[in-house]
Amino acid sequence: HDNPWIARGIAFSIVLLLLGVNMAGVKWVIRLQLLLLLVLFLAIMDLLVGSFVHTQPAAGVIGYSDANFLNNSGPDFLGGEHFFSVFGLFFSTVTGILAGINMSGDLKDPYHNIPQGTLAALGVGTFLCISFILVLGATCVRSVLHIDYMIAEKVSIVGVLWLAGLYISSVSSCMGSLYGPPRIL
Repeated sequence: HDNPWIARGIAFSIVLLLLGVNMAGVKWVIRLQLLLLLVLFLAIMDLLVGSFVHTQPAAGVIGYSDANFLNNSGPDFLGGEHFFSVFGLFFSTVTGILAGINMSGDLKDPYHNIPQGTLAALGVGTFLCISFILVLGATCVRSVLHIDYMIAEKVSIVGVLWLAGLYISSVSSCMGSLYGPPRIL
């Protein structure tokens, strides 16, 4: 097995780096967030383009299929799960919105910018979640969707790019968590 101290050391180093960026000021936070946004955009495009040009039948990625999409359209909860127990997957989409509100002191016109930014963030997050659901539902076999939590990596063209986007989204959330609370106090 891998040494857990390696992962802990990497995580600690990233948190220290983000803390340094936060201490450098809001300009550096925004610059880093824009860089992270670029990586996220590339990861999203990797998945969407990969869904059209890439299949791995052995891994359960069969490409777009009407029959497959219809098969995946209905609910099929496992092991006592129900709609509300899996609704928490969507919750992560809306938590980042608070980070934008925490930066309201840096906005030129918070009265207009906060509602616009909040609604835009909700809209984009919801659109992306629904898009991923539709893409994975149309391209992946249901049995694999139940057991392979990293199926999106197999759908994407460059799996490493998708993983980078996955990790970057966590880093971005961490940076928002480090940046926001001290500003509120």
